[in-house]
Parts: sequence; structure tokens; C-alpha cells
Amino acid sequence: MDRPSPGPDGVHRREGDARPDPRVSAALRLCVPVPGTYTGTGTRGPVPGPASVVACGICRGPVRPGFSTCFCCATVGRALGHRLAPVVPVSVCAVPGPLHHALWGYKDAVVPEARRHFAAILGPLLDGFVRAHQPCLEVLAGGALGLRVGVPSTRRPGPAPLGALGLVGLSDVLVRARGPLGHLQASPVGYEVPVERAAAVRGARVLVVDDVLTSGARAQSAASALLSCGAAAVVVVVLGRAVRRAAGPLRSRYWDACAGGTFRLERCCLPWCSGLSRARPGRYPAGLP
Repeated sequence: MDRPSPGPDGVHRREGDARPDPRVSAALRLCVPVPGTYTGTGTRGPVPGPASVVACGICRGPVRPGFSTCFCCATVGRALGHRLAPVVPVSVCAVPGPLHHALWGYKDAVVPEARRHFAAILGPLLDGFVRAHQPCLEVLAGGALGLRVGVPSTRRPGPAPLGALGLVGLSDVLVRARGPLGHLQASPVGYEVPVERAAAVRGARVLVVDDVLTSGARAQSAASALLSCGAAAVVVVVLGRAVRRAAGPLRSRYWDACAGGTFRLERCCLPWCSGLSRARPGRYPAGLP
């Protein structure tokens, strides 16, 4: 099957075809803009709706007024004992909701055809986002990202499940280790880099990629293992930042505000994003503003 490639507007199309790839069109219909998304049409103003939401400075999830980080990131940060890696979600993800169903289905659907169906939708979405926003992510990392790493499963042995989405250049330098991992349960020894793979990590700026972020315990434990091995910087990209709308008025208001915006693949939540980004490493300090 031919891999669609992004056009100048960031929309994936098949070779020689002016029509958007239907798989990407299906994925875009599942997505909701992330708070902090900025316009890329010559202005630096926020997109109406999600940019007005108060969001966590690390994971872009809902946060109480007056706080810079959410409860989940504060809890995970205390468990790991260091500053957390910045997270750039592609979309806000309602639980339950259609994007969450797709993110569950590509790994856990009983029928193999269903798993392939969801992977065919989500793969081009992830690939398109990373391609469009590589310069934005490199500004955040403080330089060129030299390594892409998927987060291994806490339940299944073997490589990261995200490999099923076909993201090019995904490395398997991380493996599951002895530390316990779970919801809000992060561990600096939850993952490790085997000795024979450590040379690829030392001094590298690493892009960690995962499917869905709920509390951030898994993704941040993976980032912690990479930093402990000598990575110069770690940036996390997730397809969905999960939000359970029924969990209280804070999350309900957050979701309603985000859902009122319009999702555009060529826009991300970073303030220097200019739509199919023209950002360059070194113009801004590493780390979220």
C-alpha cells in the first residue's frame, strides 16, 4: 500500500492525486484542538476557543486556576524526582469518545482486520503531525531531534505497540524494566536502556512517541530512563491527551472549550508554531513557555 505524502497545506495525498487521503480525512474528523494552539496566518493570536483554556504547562491537560501544572503531572514529577519532559499532544481525546476508541482499537480490537483498520487511520495522522511540526519540536528540544523512541507496553512483551502505526525511524532502545507502572504510578526504573543500545541515546535529543496520555506516568517514566542514560533532551508527542468529561466540572469545561475550536493538522499547541512550521532550533530556549 502506498504511503500518502503531505502536501504544502499539510494534508496527506496519494502520489499524483489532488484529493486528500481518505484515511487522514477520517482521522481529522476524530480530532479536537489542543489548548494553546496558535494561528499560522501572519498573526500570533490564539485560535478562538481552545487557546483561552487554562492548560497544564507540561501536558496541556486541564488544570485548576492559579496552578501551572495539573494534579497528574505534579504527582508523576514527585515520583520521578526531576523536571518532566514537555508533552505535545496531537489532539484532545474524550474518554469515552471516537478517538479514544480508535486508540484502543489499533492495539486491543479482537478482530485483526479491525486493528489494521484503526492503524491505517491513526498512522498517517501521527506521521503527518510529526512531519509538519518537526521544526517546532526541535525548538522545544533545543536542537535537532536525532532519535525517535516508542514507549514499550506495560502489559505486552516486545517492541512498542506504536510500531503498528508505521512511523518511520522508530527505535527500540527502550525496554520494560522492574519498576511498577500504572495510572499515576511512575517509576525511574520502569524502563531501561540496555547497555548495548546506550551509545545511541547518549547526547541525543530524543522524540518519545506514544498513543494516549492519561496521567503521563508511562511516557514520563520512559523519558526519565532516556535522560538517566545521557539523553540531552526529551520531547514527548502523543496522539491523544485523554480527558474524562464526566470526572468533574473542571474537565467538563475544558472539553467543551476545546471542542468549540477547529482542528487543523498544520497547527500545534506550541506558541512559536506558524502553521507548517517555519520555526528554527535556537530561536527559543528549550522548554515550554
